Amino acid sequence: MGERSGPAPGDLLLRDFRPRQRLRVPATPIARPSMPAIDAHNHLGSTPFSGRWATGTAAELGEVPDKWLPRFWERVGVPAAPPEETL
Repeated sequence: MGERSGPAPGDLLLRDFRPRQRLRVPATPIARPSMPAIDAHNHLGSTPFSGRWATGTAAELGEVPDKWLPRFWERVGVPAAPPEETL
């Protein structure tokens, strides 16, 4: 293996990097969301964390929300599950 040498003249070392914020946009503070939200997304494909989501059938995977949605609505203070057309 070759000898390690120091940085070349003009190189920027990570420890010396000091980025400056350049994007300036007005901020809109939001104290509370107007309604509860569910982040419904997935990571398609077989990954170490996908488990049965990568191999399950639509029928099997459809059972999961049916089990936890009623508890979700109860926890966020909605008396009963909203009509299906609002989901």
